[in-house]
Amino acid sequence: LDSWQATPYPYDGVPGLTPARLANPDFQWEVSRKKEVALELGFFKDRILLTANYYHNISDNQLLDYQLTPQVGFESINANFPAKVLNAGWEFELNTTNMQRKDFTWKSGLNLTANKNELKEFPGIESSTYKNVYVVGKSLSIVKGFQFLNVDPETGLAMFQSSKGPTATPAENDDYVILGKTAPEFFGGLYNSFTWKGISLDFLFQFVKQEGGAFNYGYGIPAPGTAYNLDRSALGRWQQKGDITNVPKATSGVNAANIRSYNLSTYQWGDASYIRLKNLSLRYDLSRYTRRWKVNNVSVYALAQNLFTITNYDGYDPETR
Repeated sequence: LDSWQATPYPYDGVPGLTPARLANPDFQWEVSRKKEVALELGFFKDRILLTANYYHNISDNQLLDYQLTPQVGFESINANFPAKVLNAGWEFELNTTNMQRKDFTWKSGLNLTANKNELKEFPGIESSTYKNVYVVGKSLSIVKGFQFLNVDPETGLAMFQSSKGPTATPAENDDYVILGKTAPEFFGGLYNSFTWKGISLDFLFQFVKQEGGAFNYGYGIPAPGTAYNLDRSALGRWQQKGDITNVPKATSGVNAANIRSYNLSTYQWGDASYIRLKNLSLRYDLSRYTRRWKVNNVSVYALAQNLFTITNYDGYDPETR
């Protein structure tokens, strides 16, 4: 009955049941094998605190929504996969009291996380609906696209590597290569706090090592009546025979497939790492003046977020990509 739902207002006016999902009496719980080891250290009366953690998780008999073809009538079915997935990584945290005087205190905190995600096994992947999505031995967050070669000086079309050699019309899936992955290599933050008498200054730097699509990644030719902005690289596009450039010619839609392939290629994928001043706050504690009125915690503060970002990312915001 869990595959059916009540329909109090059917077309014939008589309450009844309609299928809500495909039934699968054979699915089971997935299996996870976890290993974890951690170390906590304190030095100089805990003025230096270090925590290190390593985890190693392997999930098997994956339980998920298996994608189906539209002819079935349902998009997916709850089923078990024989796939085996690894999630492993390191986590570090360091907290220090750098200076502690009567009226002045300086504290710092640093954290770093590096995670590895990998599809270890997937028996029968070539006959499944996921054969063009995942690759055994690679991360689950991989992104596929075309291998960009150059722009043809004679035609102005983008050229790509295919199984049959250079072409302006690569085949979806068959000619795909792995552009990269969306999961970061590592990420973390650096925190500092300064306190002098009743004044506190805190700031947090965020850093991420990752990849991502550039400004035009994923775009094709806009539909009639719509438009979107291009970046300044469009000024260097191919315009006449003999032009040497990596930006294909402008088109009104005749070569839409070529532009679409270009915007899903290695040319539009690259480094999206960044360092960002995430938070900055300045606070003044008024408690020393308000305790006489039995008010123990009063302060005024100014808070700023995302003040500046250091990045080579060719896109909007490297944090969201």
